[in-house]
Amino acid sequence: SELDDMFVSKDTVVEIPDAFKYQVAAACQLENYDDPITVGHLESLKGIDGSLFLIMYETEQLDWLKYCKNLEYLTIVTTAEDTTMFKEIKELPNLKNIYISSENPLTFNKEDFKFIEKSKNLTELTLEGFYTEPGFIESLTNLKYLSIEVDDINPEIDYSKLTFLDELSFSVSGPYDIAVEFTTKDCNTLMNN
Repeated sequence: SELDDMFVSKDTVVEIPDAFKYQVAAACQLENYDDPITVGHLESLKGIDGSLFLIMYETEQLDWLKYCKNLEYLTIVTTAEDTTMFKEIKELPNLKNIYISSENPLTFNKEDFKFIEKSKNLTELTLEGFYTEPGFIESLTNLKYLSIEVDDINPEIDYSKLTFLDELSFSVSGPYDIAVEFTTKDCNTLMNN
């Protein structure tokens, strides 16, 4: 339970899925990736040096991220078929920057990515390979930078409501992808606000 998690010793060993052990051990600056990873190690992840880069080839457990209370930078690349595993991430209170890339077209939605909404320090979001639930990105008003891939995916974003952004970036492969998604009216609205 959440109450039990509040009183967990820093020496408690955390079960990290095999798919992530090497990356997590490296981020925690452990000499051997087979060394036990503790709550204290995960709590020490902070700044660029303590960033996590996770590659998921299938659905993996992510509940251990709850101990990464100071994590600021997170990159997740996935080939999983759904996003329900992201529900396990309850909160990353100090997260500033997240990059999420999917090889399969998935939906970036409020239910599975609730932790994004709770991450009040999050100012930079990069999404590749995602449809978006209408209104979700527009509700993330703490963002200052948003980068989205618009190749063959319509992210369903009302760009005129992103006036809180300092920078909006598009990753495209074709010359007409942006014109289909981002209109002159959207551009004028953002530039004038």
